[in-house]
Amino acid sequence: MIKSGPDAIPTVHGNAVARDLWWTAASPPLMTNVDRLPQLDAARRAALRKEVLPATHRLEAMPLQEALVTVGAEGWRVGHYFELLVAHWLQEIPGWELLATNHPVRQDKQTLGAYDFIVRNANGQAEHWEVAVKFYLRREENQSWHSWVGPNQRDRLDKKVNRMRDHQLVLSQRDVGKAALHELGVTEIHQRVALLKGIFFTEWDTPPTGPEASTSDAKGRWADESRLPELAHAFPESRWIRREKPFWLAPLHQLTLERDNGRLPKDIQRPEMWARLQEAPNGNWDEVERWFLVPMDWKDRR
Repeated sequence: MIKSGPDAIPTVHGNAVARDLWWTAASPPLMTNVDRLPQLDAARRAALRKEVLPATHRLEAMPLQEALVTVGAEGWRVGHYFELLVAHWLQEIPGWELLATNHPVRQDKQTLGAYDFIVRNANGQAEHWEVAVKFYLRREENQSWHSWVGPNQRDRLDKKVNRMRDHQLVLSQRDVGKAALHELGVTEIHQRVALLKGIFFTEWDTPPTGPEASTSDAKGRWADESRLPELAHAFPESRWIRREKPFWLAPLHQLTLERDNGRLPKDIQRPEMWARLQEAPNGNWDEVERWFLVPMDWKDRR
């Protein structure tokens, strides 16, 4: 069953891989209304996400380990897991051919970059896709791109968008990039796609406003270790589950929890992603909100 709404997530009762594959195809973009960032429009996103439903249902029927093997996932890196899910999605679209993944662009034995995905669509046209999944916390109370950083502060929204837009997606317009495409039998790129997914997190008790030049609001929240008692008091009927890598993508649904499960941690040594859950009418638990819990000195770290 699929919930209503243009970007709704189906109520997948199976394993995490099935839910994450659907989230990869159906969730809205992280950034919207960004100049020169060629993303899928709503109509094309709706058409392409339908093609992944059969694969989602097949994965849903598998044990978790078998589903992971099916998409080629191993290890805990969230970004790599996301790329594997994108590849699985593209391979499931009827009439499409996945020509290459991470295809290097080299000049004089020096690697200048790589194409994330080169595909040939059902019309026989070549497309270049660059993909990423990111989780950014607003460190300072303004909307500037540089204020949004990764949980470990080694990544920043402005650097990521600029690199994707001004370096990765324009590789195919350069002579050296065209030479790499010729190795695949591609003479022209007809469409470029930036697939940027993820969640923005704002500090608890601040407005959930997204970054400037984007109409995307922040869907997540973050709080430091000192506010854990406040969190417990503010949401007394909620349960909390730490999200383990690489399963940071789709919301949790219909979890069965024992009475002592789902408590907030007592301390935080490093940034951790958590889900806040509410009890459903049938007694199981559904995720209603995503959080990052961070150490007390997180804002002061660089």
